[in-house]
Amino acid sequence: MVRKKRDLRPNALVHANNGGVARRPMFETADDVLFLLNLFAAATREGRIEICAYAILSTHFHILGRNVDGRLSEGLQWIQSLYARHFNDSRGREGHLVGARFFATEINDPGYLAAAYYYIDMNPVLAGLARRPQDYPWGSAFHFARGEVATWLRPEPVAHLITSPFNRARAPHGDFSRFASVDPFVLREIVERRARTGVSDRNFSDLINASSRDAAERLRRHMLLADGEDRRLIICAASEMMAAVAAERGRLAALHAGTSSALERKIRTLTVGLMREFSGLSQVEISERLGLSQATVCRSLRTHSRRLHEDETYLDITASIVERATRRTWCPIDRELRFPAAPTIPPILENE
Repeated sequence: MVRKKRDLRPNALVHANNGGVARRPMFETADDVLFLLNLFAAATREGRIEICAYAILSTHFHILGRNVDGRLSEGLQWIQSLYARHFNDSRGREGHLVGARFFATEINDPGYLAAAYYYIDMNPVLAGLARRPQDYPWGSAFHFARGEVATWLRPEPVAHLITSPFNRARAPHGDFSRFASVDPFVLREIVERRARTGVSDRNFSDLINASSRDAAERLRRHMLLADGEDRRLIICAASEMMAAVAAERGRLAALHAGTSSALERKIRTLTVGLMREFSGLSQVEISERLGLSQATVCRSLRTHSRRLHEDETYLDITASIVERATRRTWCPIDRELRFPAAPTIPPILENE
């Protein structure tokens, strides 16, 4: 089977990660991590890649980097090949070390840049390796918090995100500390799901800041997508979506003139449709999470789509739920999020 070619624009920012075969350890000692960091430095000096932030765990690594002149794939292949040779030679080992080709998600939206950056920094916390990102020595947050930036690291695209609890003094472009307070498990759910499905980050900031009226208009436009296109936007945690539906239950009941069982079916239809479109769950995941048969999930998705087209009240309630779930997901402290445009940084080859 022919693998799909990566469609990454030259010089675009990219979130990339990879791990060991069957989740086995890739980095067993401090020397292993230092060897990889030296490879990062060498690849940067040679113009193969530009790295803005990173986190290295025992089984995998994450980087936020720039696709310098379209050479990111070449650079990571070179890094992984030399690292695998080091790992095997130092242990008298043979065989594959890296599980598969690396994941890579292009980043164009400043809001999604913040999500990906904080997700990378929070990886050691999610893995139970540190209480705070700045306490973990094999991540860029550790060095940013101490003002110790390696000469090969290029943090400029994320300088406006390096703030409390990391280092507020280094954040002249705006305070993103409330974004860092988003539940790290929610960050992982959304960032990893978007990476697996390849959903574009286009208009991400607008989507998570949309009012209910804006959300309704976006839903209308979203429904016009041709059949077969992936309609998922993936901007809300599934748990927050379920909570938002529950919060609107009274309004749904007040507008419903039928039986209680019909009301339950309507709420089920709404929940299934929103978990699919805005939380990105597959039909199998929805079936397992809600305890429904896959046939019921399929019927609910068809009914949801039809009601969005035909029922203005249903559309308005749906938009209100999306707004509530989005705010609950991304604004745990404040109801307003603003994403300043990240500074434009010239490619590394133009700096040398």
